[in-house]
Amino acid sequence: MKYVRQKEWLLLLCDKKYHLYRMKELLDAFGVSESVQEEFMRDKKILLNRRVVNKDTLMKEGDTIQIKAFEPQEIDFIAEKGNLEVVYEDDLLLVVNKPRGIMVHPDSKEKGGTLANLVANYYQEKGIMTSVRPIHRLDTDTTGLVIFSKCSFFQPLLDKMLKEKKIKRHYYAFVEGVVEQDGKIEAPIGRDRHDAKKFRVSKTGKYALTHYKVVRNQKKFTLLECVLDTGRTHQIRVHLAHIGHPIVADVLYGEDYDHLDMGLQAYKVVFDHPLTNERVQVAIPCAF
Repeated sequence: MKYVRQKEWLLLLCDKKYHLYRMKELLDAFGVSESVQEEFMRDKKILLNRRVVNKDTLMKEGDTIQIKAFEPQEIDFIAEKGNLEVVYEDDLLLVVNKPRGIMVHPDSKEKGGTLANLVANYYQEKGIMTSVRPIHRLDTDTTGLVIFSKCSFFQPLLDKMLKEKKIKRHYYAFVEGVVEQDGKIEAPIGRDRHDAKKFRVSKTGKYALTHYKVVRNQKKFTLLECVLDTGRTHQIRVHLAHIGHPIVADVLYGEDYDHLDMGLQAYKVVFDHPLTNERVQVAIPCAF
């Protein structure tokens, strides 16, 4: 659907897809919980052509749906100045390039030193009054793209898109050894019983599938492009180590390399925009 933001209000133009939908059916498609639906209808935060709605109100093509989706919220992490590379931004989403060596968010909102703290500072400087909500995470030593939701009303929809694999994340992995051809690794992943920090391929683990393509070979190393069908912790790192090609400088699953950073970068995300359904592709240059 086409949309326009007017301060706290989001205006949507009903298209053919939602013609003769009930209001509840639209909100269900957006992933909005029953309690939030009831709250927004009760408090007149959802209107159709400027009129109050209930769950059975029918929409027609060309109608204007108004949702008070951008009510000011507290920026809920400590704001810290630093270099934040914003790669993509619109009213609903922020995509940033996470530097190596920091977590996406701290284990307590009273702590700092993470990507969430840099985003909090960005919001503060830009006057964006919303809480800091990453849609997914990257390991501390993995660099690359992280998506943040700027609108709590549509957070459930973004979470749903990620769970249903409608947000594709592409990685570059610089690995040890020469990989001759493209392939996939389909192997369950579970915790390592001998090391609380590690995971491993295990028959009792959770299903995991990683696709990889050879980008280039150079002497004793290979650059791969990896795409995840599942999102297990350390999935790429565990899977590549399992087939004998650990990521360069991955001290947890491979070997340490002096003066080299871990060779894993989330370089591209691809998804259909949650409102317009237009294809969004955000990418950064290869770091290796």
